[in-house]
Amino acid sequence: MGEGWENARRRDDGNDWVELGLAGCGEVRLLELDTSYFLYNAPGAAEVSGCDETTSDPAVPASWFTLLERVDLRPDTRHRFVVAAPRPATRLRVDVFPDGGLARLRAHGRLTADGHEALWVRWFNTLPRPHLRAVLEGLGMPGGRVDAVLAGRPVEKADELPAELADLVR
Repeated sequence: MGEGWENARRRDDGNDWVELGLAGCGEVRLLELDTSYFLYNAPGAAEVSGCDETTSDPAVPASWFTLLERVDLRPDTRHRFVVAAPRPATRLRVDVFPDGGLARLRAHGRLTADGHEALWVRWFNTLPRPHLRAVLEGLGMPGGRVDAVLAGRPVEKADELPAELADLVR
């Protein structure tokens, strides 16, 4: 397939799965499991789990929780499911039973406040220097201050971001 995820046929009692990282910690409120164009090789069922790695002790593995109970799927169909009990998650795991393909997985929701700030910190630290300079100058920051901000990268927390970005971050 040109897009999507298609796994090999299983000849045992197991199932296939894929694990995905989200852009930031957020509450998933709607899941879309799309089997479009998978007419004869769509999975018979799927379930989705999540975990929040931001609350775990690094020495202890994150615990997984169910976002979508095992549900039957139809071929060539865009399935949408409301998540009954949204919880913050940083990773999703999609299990398909027994095997088959998904054209697309979409997770709709909102970043948590901490997830939103962490995403801004990552953006600030990874944006190429000329691009960040253009952004900061576009916000009206004087050239000398821009140089000082650029020299202070990387930052660890949102509190260390320039004050000019405060209204955007929070």
